[in-house]
Amino acid sequence: MNPTASTGLILRSAAPADAAAIVRLIEMLGYASSPAEIASRLASLVGSSAAAFVLAVARDEVLGLVMLSFRPQLRFARPIATLDELVVKDSARGMGIGRALCTEAIRVSRARGACRLSLLTDRKRESYVRGFYGKCGFLEDGAAHFVLPLE
Repeated sequence: MNPTASTGLILRSAAPADAAAIVRLIEMLGYASSPAEIASRLASLVGSSAAAFVLAVARDEVLGLVMLSFRPQLRFARPIATLDELVVKDSARGMGIGRALCTEAIRVSRARGACRLSLLTDRKRESYVRGFYGKCGFLEDGAAHFVLPLE
């Protein structure tokens, strides 16, 4: 992955050793977990064709994260990529880090042969209100989203 020269930002794959920093980021989205749980999940998924985890790092500080998943579909010859989470530390917002992570998500999805990249976000989230994903090239399709909790 390439560093962003003007900001010293480096985009790199996440590793189990990054678990504590990742927990702090996903807590910003309202999801609770522990470093041990995240480290275990990362250990099983890093290098998998089913997922990708990219961190934005500057001066050895993790500033942002994007998580992708990839799955086959019978209706398409190639897999579909899903942008599962994208988060940037509050103190690092407005510096282009979210855009860099989004661009990297698109690059990784194409490199893995995905035919589309989709995401689901709450219309109340700041990123939606600001039109962030539209500015990154995503189109809102108006699909209904249903959830059935299994636990």
